[in-house]
Amino acid sequence: MIDPPGYFLWDFAGVDGLQAALNLFGEKVGHLAPFQSLETSFNAHACSVLRLAERNFRVALSRDHGLDLAIADMGLNLWVKLSNPLKASAPIRQAASGCERIATLVISEQWGQTCLPRLGTTQPIHRLENLPLHCAVPARIEQKSVLVWHHSWLGHPRFDLHTAQANAQTIAQAITVEIQSHHYPTDAGRGTTAAATRGHHPTL
Repeated sequence: MIDPPGYFLWDFAGVDGLQAALNLFGEKVGHLAPFQSLETSFNAHACSVLRLAERNFRVALSRDHGLDLAIADMGLNLWVKLSNPLKASAPIRQAASGCERIATLVISEQWGQTCLPRLGTTQPIHRLENLPLHCAVPARIEQKSVLVWHHSWLGHPRFDLHTAQANAQTIAQAITVEIQSHHYPTDAGRGTTAAATRGHHPTL
């Protein structure tokens, strides 16, 4: 599925990026290495937090709970933006520009573990094979940059692929062809053979 509903991605970074994360999510977020994540809560709602770099974080929320407003109230030195602004609720709040807009492709855990290592390439320090839960790796699929994030969303492990909006259809098509050509078992209980978002691809 491309750009599933109820999925808001916030990025924040800067000199005080780590301090903001600690204020929001507690000390445990400071123990994450880059490309590790955890499940926690914000404003009493479940969320996932991914550490991208020393002071750079990505937060996935099921609703627009005003993460940027909470950060602004801290008065710290950092920036924050909604990275999938098609879901922005208020135009005056900062959002990624068109060239930076992130699309999310969701793949079931079973298909992610089997087909992504066949499709994706990584730098030598990273691996797609047997990617642990709560970890992410930068990769390339069809020569397009993508961040592959294996995490638990609302209690269900899955793979999220974050890429530029312009790349989403190309990557989705490549995954669809890979799944169909190797006859991977379907996950009928979770509806993974239903019609795709926008009607172009099987649900991934």
